[in-house]
Amino acid sequence: MPTFFNNGPSNKVAVAPQPQKRSNRHSSTAKEEIPRFRTQVSHSPYQMNSNGITQSRSGHRINRMSSEVFIDGPPPTTPDGHTDVRVSLLEDKIRNIESELNGRATSNSRQNMVFSAPSEAQRLMMNEIIEKDVMIGQLKSRLQVLSARLERQQMEYDEEKSLTQKESIESRNRYLSVKKRVQQLTEQLDGCDKIKDEEINKITKELTTLKEQIRLRDQEIAALKTRLASSADGELVKLREELRTKEHANVELQDELVNKNAKIKQLERVIDDLQNRA
Repeated sequence: MPTFFNNGPSNKVAVAPQPQKRSNRHSSTAKEEIPRFRTQVSHSPYQMNSNGITQSRSGHRINRMSSEVFIDGPPPTTPDGHTDVRVSLLEDKIRNIESELNGRATSNSRQNMVFSAPSEAQRLMMNEIIEKDVMIGQLKSRLQVLSARLERQQMEYDEEKSLTQKESIESRNRYLSVKKRVQQLTEQLDGCDKIKDEEINKITKELTTLKEQIRLRDQEIAALKTRLASSADGELVKLREELRTKEHANVELQDELVNKNAKIKQLERVIDDLQNRA
């Protein structure tokens, strides 16, 4: 930092090498911040140090901060890239302020003032600004990490929710399909039961009719036998033939009855199989 010395009437000024401005944006920012310190440049640094700040305390603060902020050297290496950028910008601002103060001190060298620019109070303020800005950078970095974590958790929750909804829809579709299939099988079973009842009623009626026919045939046969015993020989032959005819018809009826019974048993087996499958 530049320091001005009063060497009597010669008014010599020692000026340190001035850093170059990095960008117009930094220069404009520095010029905007200079008016905050113009009211302090006209005062003696000793007067400023006496306002509630002792020499030992300010020196302690400067020594403590000198290990953290490097004004003329490269910025310290920190794990946070945003913090490095902020520290670099603040260093540029400080250099620009020093350049401005150096120019003002050169123009006011006729007043034979001895002061250090920037003053210790300004230096403390700059150090505090750097501390706050570094802290802000760290907090913003933590906020970015937490925001990324929250966003990742939200994405995982959305994926799980979408998967659960998809599984729920698939389960509901399967349930509806199974329910529809059960309804179809129930309707088929009801239809089979109806057909079974109709067939059983039909066969029962046929059996009743056949039994009645057999009973009538038996009565006719008995009557013929009675007539055969009391008739003549010619009529006996005729009656025998008629008897054989009736017996043959009776045998056919018996065979038909057996077939009907077999058909009934077959239908009952089919119905039992359908009930077991359902």
